[in-house]
Amino acid sequence: MKIMKSVVRIIFITIMAHMIVGCADHRLDGMVDDKVYLLNYNLQNINVFNFGEYTSNVVICKGGIGTVAADVELELDQEVMIRYNNLNGTSYKMLPSQCYELSANKFHLNPGDVRQIMIIKYHTNAMANLPDKNNYVIPLQMKVGEGTEFDEAKQTLLVRPVFIDPVIFFPKSGTPAEVPIRASGDITAASFEVGINYRNLIEPYVWDISFELEPDPAMLASYNASTGKNYRMLPADAYSLNSDAWTIAKTKILKDVPVQLFKKKLVNASGEYQFGDYALPVKISRVSKWGIDSKRNNLLLLVPFYPSAFDASGWLVLDWNSCITMDEGQEGSTKTPYGMLTGTGWQSKWNAPLPALPYHFVFDMRTPKIITQINLRFPTGTDAWRGNLRSGTFEISNDNVNWTKIADWNRGTNNTPRLYECPIEPANQVKARYLRFVIDRAINYYQNGEGAQMDVQQLEVIGYE
Repeated sequence: MKIMKSVVRIIFITIMAHMIVGCADHRLDGMVDDKVYLLNYNLQNINVFNFGEYTSNVVICKGGIGTVAADVELELDQEVMIRYNNLNGTSYKMLPSQCYELSANKFHLNPGDVRQIMIIKYHTNAMANLPDKNNYVIPLQMKVGEGTEFDEAKQTLLVRPVFIDPVIFFPKSGTPAEVPIRASGDITAASFEVGINYRNLIEPYVWDISFELEPDPAMLASYNASTGKNYRMLPADAYSLNSDAWTIAKTKILKDVPVQLFKKKLVNASGEYQFGDYALPVKISRVSKWGIDSKRNNLLLLVPFYPSAFDASGWLVLDWNSCITMDEGQEGSTKTPYGMLTGTGWQSKWNAPLPALPYHFVFDMRTPKIITQINLRFPTGTDAWRGNLRSGTFEISNDNVNWTKIADWNRGTNNTPRLYECPIEPANQVKARYLRFVIDRAINYYQNGEGAQMDVQQLEVIGYE
């Protein structure tokens, strides 16, 4: 019996020993001992804005297992700068002491700490008087207490303050922006950006920045002289800049300034539109805080005002007498008279018998319009052989009953050009709601000599309301 108890005791001790080994703590496997280092090291460029005072941080890090404390000191050390200059061919100088202050430079990191921060406060008014103000550094050497491991490659730092005047400016100052006044509608809306060159995000460097804009005729005169252009100053009552929007809010660095252009203000004493090349030159004349960038303080908006192509996608086709949908099996074709309005194209009836010419189409433009030009566009690419239209007329009406011819058109016998432009004589530029497009001759006729196979990719109507 004693022997059995001894055997059981031995087995129990053996099992417990294996369990203890099997439950060993492996959480620290692969972890390294604590080591201290600078987050940024060697040369670090810091943008320092001329706010009077500005701050930046030097971060001391401790990484590793997290079981030991560390004492760290950051010292100013001119030798760090001298070594860097010798190795890199630079000529940095020590930033004068009146230009900055260092917070406490001795730090104690507890076992669980991972970082401490030293703050550099810059006195930017003093820095502004320095010659070659961006060629100065603050050289720092990290020293650690006895027994603390450190990363030798990350124990020196040259803080190079890059002095920047905070300014407001036009981000697209050097590139004139074109804002055409649309022929349809009374008001054309656009916008442009005004920005600042500093982060307006972190306290205490956060402000609402208000500014003022004004026209700059001298800029336009200079632009015309340098480019040989002849842009006219946009009349004051032909535009509006919403002054309520002239503020860059806190946390923002850009502001969209809305512009409204008024077509009906560009008329003469007889009420006729004065088409031409206009411009709106603007400059930033005042800012509530800091300065204005003298090289990017103006912006040129080019404002061409000419009749333009109407959006005909909503027009109606009231009548027509030839279309491929009249052919058996082509009822679902998209090459309809509506395709002339949208650019997807029209194709005449293709299979015999063909309707006799002339072919005609009546369009309801929905509202009365003044037409200054009509373009016929024809298929391109592999379909560049299509077209086959030779001549016809354009007519207008206000009641879809009584018609007035406004132009004859004639392409001749050359089907190669893919665009035909038909200007409307000023005397015929009268307001009307309905447009009739007539094709009376073809370049080549079908077998019976009456009808013809034809294509038009788009009927482009240009004018104004």
